Amino acid sequence: MLDKQDTWREICHILQPTLKSSMLEKDYENKAIETLRILGWLESRGDFQRQVPVQVGHEIKKADIVLYHNGQEAVAIELKRLVVQSVIMIPLNCFHTCAC
Repeated sequence: MLDKQDTWREICHILQPTLKSSMLEKDYENKAIETLRILGWLESRGDFQRQVPVQVGHEIKKADIVLYHNGQEAVAIELKRLVVQSVIMIPLNCFHTCAC
């Protein structure tokens, strides 16, 4: 089991390639799924599903990912790719992990 700092470093490592604006949407979704697995959410256990129809107001839309708690839909996630016009590089050791 990873400690909180190692978990954060691993998530940053997984998500780093998503800063490329040329990344395909499916590849971006796969990176998000990888981070969920690092956090202990497993698709095989039914913790989440991809491309799930959800009610949004009077419309049915597809959420990219839906997280489940006790078998019930808990959180719908709609992924958006980052559009970067300029980047300011900040060393990762400047950030502190939360005590969540």
